[in-house]
Amino acid sequence: MRQESGPAAVTLSTAFDAVHAACAPELRQQLYLLTGSRRRADRAVRRAFGAAWPRWRALTGAGDDPAAWLRARACEHALAPWRPRRPRLTLRRTVPVPGPEDPAGRDRALLAALARLSGPRRRAVLLHDALGLTPAEIAAEVESSTAAATARVAAGRAELARLVPALVGADPAAPEFGERLGGLLYRAAERACPAGRPTAATRRLRAGGLLRTAAGPAACALLVLAAAGAIGGELTGHPLVPLPPCTTGCGEQSAPGH
Repeated sequence: MRQESGPAAVTLSTAFDAVHAACAPELRQQLYLLTGSRRRADRAVRRAFGAAWPRWRALTGAGDDPAAWLRARACEHALAPWRPRRPRLTLRRTVPVPGPEDPAGRDRALLAALARLSGPRRRAVLLHDALGLTPAEIAAEVESSTAAATARVAAGRAELARLVPALVGADPAAPEFGERLGGLLYRAAERACPAGRPTAATRRLRAGGLLRTAAGPAACALLVLAAAGAIGGELTGHPLVPLPPCTTGCGEQSAPGH
């Protein structure tokens, strides 16, 4: 992203700060439900906003709403295969659910059941029942077919109904199932990640995003140079030595004997 100066830069950074203030708290809550970890949720939100800043002009062009892009990128970071904490294998067919007098324990039971879903199913259920997206909207966000998104929601609901029927109900096809599940998810996220929690400084997020964007090409160039040096050393038995400058003119060959 070309760095702006003057009023244009102020406008871009102000818009970025406003979107961060509006979206970051809710996005953190959503990712907490997705991962079961506040730390991983915070990290995924930071990485998503950092990645958004270098392309902010394109994301906000023509009145576009960057919230969906930010959510998709944050979910990808949170569910990346080298990051998630995989749930422990258990022989229990259901998750024990405390009584209504222990709301924190009921939240933990819901999150434990969510953790047993595959990443794609967990994400689809979250988008559908907690955020209210349609299967077509989910398909567009996760880059799948509408049929696949519908199947993931149905399978995720069925698994939750089997694991925590005392919480969500035993019939995933019941009309009130999705509304009940969405309310449980919302309250669990509110209790674990209150909206008033301080967020990361946006100036630091913007700087980190620019550094990561610049680091990619630089790292690739260094890798190419290192590989070239290693190959040359193997072929000659000596480190590569720069050739002397051409003295016969650019692009011309010296005559034999010269």
